[in-house]
Amino acid sequence: MGGPFGTALAGNTSFLENQRMFLTRNGYLEETFFTFSLSPIRAEDGSIGGLFHPVTETTATMLAERRTRALRDLSGALEGVGEAQGLGPAVVQALEPFAFDVPLLMFYELDERAQCYRLRAHRGLGQQAQQQMARLPLEADGPRPVRQAVRAPGMTLVDAMPSSLASQRCGPYEEPSARAVMLPITVPGGGPPPVLLVVAASPRLPFDEGYRNFLQLLASSVAGLLGSVRALEDERRRAAALAEIDRAKTAFFSNVSHEFRTPLTLLLGPLEDALQKGETLPPAVHEQLSLAHRNAQRLLKLVNSLLDFSRIEAGRAQVAFEPVDWPP
Repeated sequence: MGGPFGTALAGNTSFLENQRMFLTRNGYLEETFFTFSLSPIRAEDGSIGGLFHPVTETTATMLAERRTRALRDLSGALEGVGEAQGLGPAVVQALEPFAFDVPLLMFYELDERAQCYRLRAHRGLGQQAQQQMARLPLEADGPRPVRQAVRAPGMTLVDAMPSSLASQRCGPYEEPSARAVMLPITVPGGGPPPVLLVVAASPRLPFDEGYRNFLQLLASSVAGLLGSVRALEDERRRAAALAEIDRAKTAFFSNVSHEFRTPLTLLLGPLEDALQKGETLPPAVHEQLSLAHRNAQRLLKLVNSLLDFSRIEAGRAQVAFEPVDWPP
């Protein structure tokens, strides 16, 4: 404050906007923001007789803007995420610059076989806390009320912090957090939520309605990201299945065509030999053999077309260019 006061005492107005200050109020050290100015008050002789010092608290506005930026950056966390396993680290990285609102974050994925949630990504956990919080059983109660969290919609408060969290600093602050929330990330289809977020609340902010709404929106954003990643995975699986069907279809056409071509070749040979002796055959017999030969040729042409199609599908067809006289 010495600089702004000195400027004002020298006769110039100073203005400081949205300054972060930690004030002891409401029973704890609280993060606040203030905008204030210092203007000199002139006495009758022109000297500085006093200072005009209006102060406006902007805490609510600054917190709202900061949390809006966090949600905006989180919505872009899907870029570069190719599968669901990469979503946890992407979410943690996106929220890393917002440690004042999300000082401690744990991203859990459901392990249905082991009936538990496993820690896949985190920020702010010490070594002891990582070991204690690495696995959350589905039926856990007490300081880790997982059973209540996965069965109740919305967030579940954790007022009794586990010992490893109650004894370590919370994000950028020296003191530990006294409260955390569990946020189940649900998707359509029923069953336990596939993802569980555990967020420690800032020890220097009131856990009011604005803070709760921010955490709810954070969970909704993660749910949207999870749905998008799963949709991409489903699309890739469908594309792979269609490619496998195409390969099976090509192999089927190729095999069937070869199976048809061999007996057709054996059939056409005797027919052609018999037709070469047309002068010795009765007219009715010659006509029937000619009909059989034409139909066999037509079928062979169809089989050859199937073989050509299978070669094109497999990428083995060779293009041959020939000059032609295009009619005017």
